Amino acid sequence: MQRTVSRRRLLALAAISGVVGVAGCTGGDDGSDSGADGESDSGDGGSADGDDESDASDDTGGLSLDEPSETELVERESSPDDPLSPGEPATFGSRELLVHDILVDDDAVSAHVDAADGNEPPDDGAMYVLVDLEVRVPGAEFPVEDLGLSVAVVTDGATYDPAGDAACYGEETAQLGTTDDHEHHRETRCLAVPDGTNESGVLRVVSTEDDAEHFFSLPVDRSL
Repeated sequence: MQRTVSRRRLLALAAISGVVGVAGCTGGDDGSDSGADGESDSGDGGSADGDDESDASDDTGGLSLDEPSETELVERESSPDDPLSPGEPATFGSRELLVHDILVDDDAVSAHVDAADGNEPPDDGAMYVLVDLEVRVPGAEFPVEDLGLSVAVVTDGATYDPAGDAACYGEETAQLGTTDDHEHHRETRCLAVPDGTNESGVLRVVSTEDDAEHFFSLPVDRSL
Protein backbone atom coordinates (compact mmCIF):
# COMPACT_ATOMS: atom_id res chain seq x y z
CA MET A 1 0.00 0.00 0.00
CA GLN A 2 2.81 2.34 0.86
CA ARG A 3 4.56 1.53 -2.44
CA THR A 4 1.34 2.28 -4.35
CA VAL A 5 1.05 5.72 -2.75
CA SER A 6 4.68 6.53 -3.47
CA ARG A 7 4.23 5.52 -7.08
CA ARG A 8 1.15 7.75 -7.41
CA ARG A 9 3.08 10.70 -5.91
CA LEU A 10 5.86 10.21 -8.45
CA LEU A 11 3.40 10.15 -11.31
CA ALA A 12 1.71 13.30 -10.01
CA LEU A 13 5.01 15.11 -9.67
CA ALA A 14 6.00 14.05 -13.15
CA ALA A 15 2.73 15.37 -14.54
CA ILE A 16 3.14 18.67 -12.72
CA SER A 17 6.72 18.97 -13.97
CA GLY A 18 5.54 18.43 -17.52
CA VAL A 19 2.93 21.15 -17.26
CA VAL A 20 5.48 23.60 -15.91
CA GLY A 21 7.85 22.71 -18.71
CA VAL A 22 5.20 23.31 -21.34
CA ALA A 23 4.29 26.62 -19.72
CA GLY A 24 7.92 27.63 -19.74
CA CYS A 25 8.24 26.84 -23.45
CA THR A 26 5.08 28.77 -24.18
CA GLY A 27 6.43 31.76 -22.27
CA GLY A 28 9.63 31.53 -24.30
CA ASP A 29 7.64 31.62 -27.54
CA ASP A 30 5.76 34.65 -26.30
CA GLY A 31 9.03 36.35 -25.43
CA SER A 32 10.37 35.56 -28.88
CA ASP A 33 7.25 36.91 -30.53
CA SER A 34 7.40 39.99 -28.38
CA GLY A 35 11.03 40.51 -29.28
CA ALA A 36 10.23 40.14 -32.99
CA ASP A 37 7.42 42.64 -32.68
CA GLY A 38 9.77 45.02 -30.90
CA GLU A 39 12.36 44.73 -33.64
CA SER A 40 9.76 45.26 -36.33
CA ASP A 41 8.43 48.36 -34.59
CA SER A 42 11.94 49.67 -34.16
CA GLY A 43 12.72 49.02 -37.81
CA ASP A 44 9.58 50.82 -38.91
CA GLY A 45 10.46 53.75 -36.69
CA GLY A 46 13.97 53.91 -38.17
CA SER A 47 12.57 53.94 -41.70
CA ALA A 48 10.19 56.77 -40.83
CA ASP A 49 13.05 58.79 -39.36
CA GLY A 50 15.05 58.22 -42.52
CA ASP A 51 12.18 59.51 -44.64
CA ASP A 52 11.97 62.63 -42.46
CA GLU A 53 15.68 63.33 -42.96
CA SER A 54 15.30 62.93 -46.73
CA ASP A 55 12.41 65.39 -46.77
CA ALA A 56 14.41 67.92 -44.74
CA SER A 57 17.27 67.65 -47.25
CA ASP A 58 14.87 68.26 -50.14
CA ASP A 59 13.64 71.45 -48.44
CA THR A 60 17.08 73.02 -48.94
CA GLY A 61 17.04 72.32 -52.64
CA GLY A 62 20.17 70.24 -52.25
CA LEU A 63 22.20 73.35 -51.46
CA SER A 64 24.42 73.89 -48.46
CA LEU A 65 23.03 76.27 -45.87
CA ASP A 66 26.50 77.77 -45.36
CA GLU A 67 27.09 81.20 -46.82
CA PRO A 68 29.28 81.10 -49.95
CA SER A 69 32.83 82.30 -49.36
CA GLU A 70 34.30 85.15 -51.36
CA THR A 71 36.36 84.27 -54.41
CA GLU A 72 39.96 83.84 -53.36
CA LEU A 73 42.26 86.13 -55.31
CA VAL A 74 45.44 84.42 -56.36
CA GLU A 75 48.43 86.44 -57.48
CA ARG A 76 49.68 84.65 -60.58
CA GLU A 77 51.48 85.69 -63.69
CA SER A 78 49.83 85.68 -67.10
CA SER A 79 51.19 86.04 -70.62
CA PRO A 80 49.95 85.88 -74.21
CA ASP A 81 50.88 82.19 -74.18
CA ASP A 82 49.33 81.57 -70.75
CA PRO A 83 46.37 83.94 -70.45
CA LEU A 84 43.77 84.05 -67.71
CA SER A 85 40.20 83.09 -68.53
CA PRO A 86 37.21 85.42 -68.17
CA GLY A 87 35.88 84.99 -64.64
CA GLU A 88 39.34 84.23 -63.25
CA PRO A 89 40.36 86.98 -60.78
CA ALA A 90 43.64 88.85 -60.92
CA THR A 91 45.36 91.60 -58.96
CA PHE A 92 47.33 94.74 -59.67
CA GLY A 93 48.98 95.42 -56.33
CA SER A 94 46.12 96.38 -54.00
CA ARG A 95 43.65 96.67 -56.88
CA GLU A 96 41.59 93.58 -57.69
CA LEU A 97 40.47 92.88 -61.25
CA LEU A 98 37.76 90.64 -62.65
CA VAL A 99 36.88 90.28 -66.33
CA HIS A 100 33.27 89.14 -66.07
CA ASP A 101 32.66 88.43 -69.72
CA ILE A 102 33.92 89.02 -73.26
CA LEU A 103 31.51 89.17 -76.20
CA VAL A 104 32.61 88.74 -79.81
CA ASP A 105 31.02 88.54 -83.27
CA ASP A 106 27.22 88.95 -83.50
CA ASP A 107 26.74 89.04 -79.70
CA ALA A 108 29.07 92.02 -79.41
CA VAL A 109 27.51 93.84 -82.39
CA SER A 110 23.97 93.38 -81.08
CA ALA A 111 24.86 94.58 -77.57
CA HIS A 112 26.70 97.65 -78.87
CA VAL A 113 24.15 98.69 -81.51
CA ASP A 114 21.23 98.26 -79.09
CA ALA A 115 22.91 100.42 -76.43
CA ALA A 116 22.31 103.76 -78.16
CA ASP A 117 20.61 105.14 -81.27
CA GLY A 118 23.86 106.47 -82.72
CA ASN A 119 25.79 103.20 -82.40
CA GLU A 120 26.58 101.41 -85.65
CA PRO A 121 27.92 97.97 -86.61
CA PRO A 122 31.58 97.57 -87.63
CA ASP A 123 32.91 97.94 -91.17
CA ASP A 124 33.02 94.92 -93.47
CA GLY A 125 35.90 92.67 -92.47
CA ALA A 126 35.86 93.91 -88.88
CA MET A 127 34.31 92.65 -85.64
CA TYR A 128 33.53 94.11 -82.23
CA VAL A 129 34.90 92.83 -78.92
CA LEU A 130 33.03 93.91 -75.78
CA VAL A 131 34.84 93.48 -72.46
CA ASP A 132 32.98 93.67 -69.13
CA LEU A 133 35.54 94.60 -66.45
CA GLU A 134 35.33 95.32 -62.74
CA VAL A 135 37.94 96.58 -60.32
CA ARG A 136 37.83 96.72 -56.53
CA VAL A 137 39.97 98.75 -54.19
CA PRO A 138 39.56 97.14 -50.73
CA GLY A 139 39.11 99.72 -47.99
CA ALA A 140 38.72 102.61 -50.42
CA GLU A 141 37.79 105.76 -48.52
CA PHE A 142 36.17 107.39 -51.55
CA PRO A 143 34.16 105.84 -54.38
CA VAL A 144 36.24 104.23 -57.11
CA GLU A 145 35.24 106.18 -60.21
CA ASP A 146 37.36 104.61 -62.93
CA LEU A 147 39.01 101.32 -63.81
CA GLY A 148 42.52 102.71 -63.82
CA LEU A 149 43.15 100.33 -66.71
CA SER A 150 43.61 100.37 -70.46
CA VAL A 151 42.62 97.47 -72.69
CA ALA A 152 43.76 96.27 -76.09
CA VAL A 153 43.62 93.17 -78.25
CA VAL A 154 47.07 91.99 -79.22
CA THR A 155 48.36 89.45 -81.72
CA ASP A 156 51.84 88.50 -82.79
CA GLY A 157 52.03 91.39 -85.23
CA ALA A 158 49.56 94.05 -84.11
CA THR A 159 47.95 95.86 -81.17
CA TYR A 160 44.36 97.11 -81.39
CA ASP A 161 43.67 99.88 -78.90
CA PRO A 162 40.24 101.56 -78.62
CA ALA A 163 41.99 104.80 -77.78
CA GLY A 164 43.47 104.65 -81.28
CA ASP A 165 41.94 103.26 -84.48
CA ALA A 166 40.17 100.34 -82.78
CA ALA A 167 37.24 102.35 -81.44
CA CYS A 168 33.70 101.16 -82.03
CA TYR A 169 31.26 103.37 -83.95
CA GLY A 170 28.99 105.28 -81.59
CA GLU A 171 28.81 107.64 -78.68
CA GLU A 172 27.94 105.19 -75.93
CA THR A 173 29.19 101.69 -75.15
CA ALA A 174 26.80 99.03 -73.91
CA GLN A 175 27.10 98.40 -70.17
CA LEU A 176 26.93 94.67 -69.49
CA GLY A 177 26.97 95.09 -65.72
CA THR A 178 26.90 97.69 -62.93
CA THR A 179 27.76 97.93 -59.23
CA ASP A 180 26.66 100.27 -56.43
CA ASP A 181 29.47 99.42 -54.01
CA HIS A 182 31.82 102.38 -53.57
CA GLU A 183 34.85 100.05 -53.45
CA HIS A 184 33.98 98.76 -56.92
CA HIS A 185 33.88 100.21 -60.40
CA ARG A 186 32.55 98.31 -63.40
CA GLU A 187 32.27 99.26 -67.04
CA THR A 188 32.33 97.79 -70.54
CA ARG A 189 34.94 98.62 -73.16
CA CYS A 190 34.37 98.13 -76.91
CA LEU A 191 37.09 97.39 -79.46
CA ALA A 192 36.93 97.07 -83.25
CA VAL A 193 39.38 94.50 -84.63
CA PRO A 194 39.77 92.57 -87.90
CA ASP A 195 37.59 89.49 -88.32
CA GLY A 196 39.15 86.39 -86.81
CA THR A 197 41.42 88.28 -84.43
CA ASN A 198 39.76 86.49 -81.51
CA GLU A 199 41.12 83.18 -82.84
CA SER A 200 44.76 84.23 -82.56
CA GLY A 201 44.82 87.25 -80.27
CA VAL A 202 44.41 87.85 -76.55
CA LEU A 203 43.07 90.70 -74.43
CA ARG A 204 45.74 92.78 -72.70
CA VAL A 205 44.77 94.77 -69.59
CA VAL A 206 47.32 97.33 -68.39
CA SER A 207 47.33 99.34 -65.17
CA THR A 208 47.61 103.06 -65.88
CA GLU A 209 49.43 103.54 -62.55
CA ASP A 210 52.44 101.29 -62.99
CA ASP A 211 52.12 99.55 -66.39
CA ALA A 212 51.53 96.17 -64.75
CA GLU A 213 49.62 93.94 -67.16
CA HIS A 214 47.52 90.80 -67.41
CA PHE A 215 46.36 88.83 -70.42
CA PHE A 216 42.99 87.13 -70.96
CA SER A 217 41.87 84.61 -73.55
CA LEU A 218 39.25 85.65 -76.10
CA PRO A 219 36.22 83.46 -76.85
CA VAL A 220 36.03 81.79 -80.23
CA ASP A 221 32.71 81.25 -81.98
CA ARG A 222 33.00 77.60 -83.00
CA SER A 223 29.82 77.82 -85.09
CA LEU A 224 31.49 80.00 -87.73
